[in-house]
Amino acid sequence: HDFSLDEKKGLKLIEEAADQCDPDALFMLALEYNIGEKLERDESKYVHCLKEAAYLGHPDAQLQLALTYHEFNNENSLHYITVAASQGNAKACGMLGHYFLNAYCGLTNSLILAKHYSEKSLEEDEEGDPLFTYNFSCALLQLG
Repeated sequence: HDFSLDEKKGLKLIEEAADQCDPDALFMLALEYNIGEKLERDESKYVHCLKEAAYLGHPDAQLQLALTYHEFNNENSLHYITVAASQGNAKACGMLGHYFLNAYCGLTNSLILAKHYSEKSLEEDEEGDPLFTYNFSCALLQLG
């Protein structure tokens, strides 16, 4: 049997699902607009689809939107990192721990919260991001 992928048909199905407000489809469509391989790269469509997916509760979209805002030092970065972390997204938890450890984005330095979120990220992420491991260790050392 030939089960070759029909990229155009697949993309059409993703677009149809995105039109029906499917958060996974919106996130995939956002990534396609950002990468620019199957669709023409379009920053405004990328951000629009990402915002829609994030609004619908997609934790990876929330994290990606936070990272996008972070690049532009936008205050929305902290909001979306916090929302994604509250859903257990390991990378968002790790970033929030890093923010508390270093008092980024207007946060007050909090070793307890840095330890909490860094530890949570390590529990959720099998690979264990070295930065988050370092943050956890720093918080533990400073807490005594």
